[in-house]
Amino acid sequence: MNACGLAWARAMTFAAIFLDDERDPADVTWLALPKADFVIVRDYESFCAHIVRHGIPSFIAFDNDLGDGIPEGRDCAKWLVERVLDGEAEFPSDFQFEVHSKNPPAAQFIRQYLNSFLQSMDHPNFAR
Repeated sequence: MNACGLAWARAMTFAAIFLDDERDPADVTWLALPKADFVIVRDYESFCAHIVRHGIPSFIAFDNDLGDGIPEGRDCAKWLVERVLDGEAEFPSDFQFEVHSKNPPAAQFIRQYLNSFLQSMDHPNFAR
């Protein structure tokens, strides 16, 4: 593929984060993740560092349990909201997320927490 073709192909994908300490996007078979150019981050520190460097992507896939005794996916969601509230980041207008955690209470927390915040901010993808 020539340089122009490569640039066009990259433009057809969108930035996305896949947060999981063990799995890769192809391992998630119990729900449909979008076709995206996933950056895989394995822990809270890598998640935060990536967002600080590149901003909030169009899509984030959250796991919750990232290892024993370390911050979890729910902590990543809380940190994300804090950055937005502090004016240090903003959700793109096309932002979406999915929670692929197999921990039902944690998955529900992340979904409710982010949905509530995005609705309160009148985000176009999360209308009340």
